[in-house]
Amino acid sequence: MYKSLEVNIFYSSLKYLPILLISILSLVINSSANEYRSNILQLNQDRLYFSAGEEANIFPCSKFKVFCSQDSLYSGTIEKSYLGVSYSTPTGGFFDSVYLGSCFAVIETAGIDSQTIITVGLSAMDSVEQSILFFHPLKSADYPLTTLSTSAGNRILILSNGTENDIYDSSLIYDIDIHITYDSQYTTPPPSTTKSSRAPFLAVLLPNLSKASSVQGILTTSLYYRFSAFLLPYLFEGDLPVPVYSFFTSDDSGRRPYPYDPQKGKVLLTRLAPRPEQLNLSFEHPSLQKVALYFADILAREKIRVDITTDSREADLILTYIPAGDLSTPTGLEYLISILEKFEPAETSQIENLKIISDYLEASQKTDKPDIKEKYYTLAEQGLIHDLGIFPLFRPTLFMTCNKYIGNCHFDENGRFDYRNLTRLKLPATEKERVP
Repeated sequence: MYKSLEVNIFYSSLKYLPILLISILSLVINSSANEYRSNILQLNQDRLYFSAGEEANIFPCSKFKVFCSQDSLYSGTIEKSYLGVSYSTPTGGFFDSVYLGSCFAVIETAGIDSQTIITVGLSAMDSVEQSILFFHPLKSADYPLTTLSTSAGNRILILSNGTENDIYDSSLIYDIDIHITYDSQYTTPPPSTTKSSRAPFLAVLLPNLSKASSVQGILTTSLYYRFSAFLLPYLFEGDLPVPVYSFFTSDDSGRRPYPYDPQKGKVLLTRLAPRPEQLNLSFEHPSLQKVALYFADILAREKIRVDITTDSREADLILTYIPAGDLSTPTGLEYLISILEKFEPAETSQIENLKIISDYLEASQKTDKPDIKEKYYTLAEQGLIHDLGIFPLFRPTLFMTCNKYIGNCHFDENGRFDYRNLTRLKLPATEKERVP
């Protein structure tokens, strides 16, 4: 068909033939969504090297054709593919006398499989961490199969375990397409790629405002004076946690609300009256257990007994995660307010401060000026930290490994898992697989 079309075009408009031939060849190349036009970089050791690879969904066993001018000259198979480059199996000396300057290749690419379930393994993450990660409320009734699906139609199967070894000691490891964890040492079997991102949530320390121990934020501020970024590698069950000094990810000033000063924290605790003999401390996520034990140890040295619990309603101190927001979306502040509203403040001043903070957030919604919004958000943050004693501590780092047949596998700019744009690829069949 294309040959006869070229002849007609040639006779009707000779002077535009070069341009028209290029257009025709582009039409040929784009006639299938599973083909990619690539330049030929070189002939080396009887193999053709192409200017595209895995990023263009080109994989070993992909078929290709070489075109020189308008003629199809050669058909072959891809032997190896990497990012940005791929090369063929030996050509048997076919191109020893061929000038490759006018040639290009049309390479078969992997198709899209929209039917097969995509399996995501999550380690040491509970439902709250997962809901923030997926930006989707997950309930225990959803497991193991959730209602999540990609834009292409693939359903998402979430395998969630309490620890890394729960997954890796099982045979399920070989069925996992994507794995997300706090620990960089655990990766899925090759072939796979690994990416990392700061988590879409950050750890905070807050007092239970309904308890007498929350007065003036003395207790949490005393503990914050004794919390150092240098300790993070030993206090978190994961790699590369990043200290944060603001509820906003866009605040990179690096200034702590209060400097690291253990002695000042020790002195401040003496102002807490009456001095408690026993306190309850809750950590709402398993990955925060070591941080909870660290704060409990500090208080134990002050002759204050600490009971560790997972029930925040009875706790004096609470360790939890809140969504990470920036100065354009105060998600974290709104989430904090929703937590604080569950407790009836013990002091009138706390009620007043909460009202002022809520008013700042409400006022921010009534203006379209970004600078005014940021001002209100900053004032609300200052109230949470300096008036109520609520402190941002650190932001975990997430590590994600993706099998190479999973496309568009990445975190978004906020650290959330962009599962909607995932694609599952149908890899080219091997010669053995092609045999009926």
